[in-house]
Amino acid sequence: MNIEKNTLNEQEAKALITSYNNKGHNQLLNHNDVIVRKIIDKVSKYAKYPISKESTNSYFEVQTRKIGHPLHYDTGSKGHMKWCGFSTSMLLSDPKDFEGGNIWFFNEDGSNKRG
Repeated sequence: MNIEKNTLNEQEAKALITSYNNKGHNQLLNHNDVIVRKIIDKVSKYAKYPISKESTNSYFEVQTRKIGHPLHYDTGSKGHMKWCGFSTSMLLSDPKDFEGGNIWFFNEDGSNKRG
């Protein structure tokens, strides 16, 4: 797990929330939002394989949740997204505005790591 700080400035974070908050999956396919591209460029160096900007499976989502996101697998709760080989999370809001914020990833050996 890698942690990057200050990827976006406050105005960029607010712009993402205004544009995409709780609107579901937004495909990367032909997506030209400068802020989204900045994030993809930043996190791409950590991906095992190139992030496909042309795939219909590659997407991003912006969510606002006062109590965090429920525990889930990025490959889908029913294993229906086995194609998901890379995920990233980014905090866009001020930590005083929500509870939780913990993130856990399972390593290939089955152990887990808290972010």
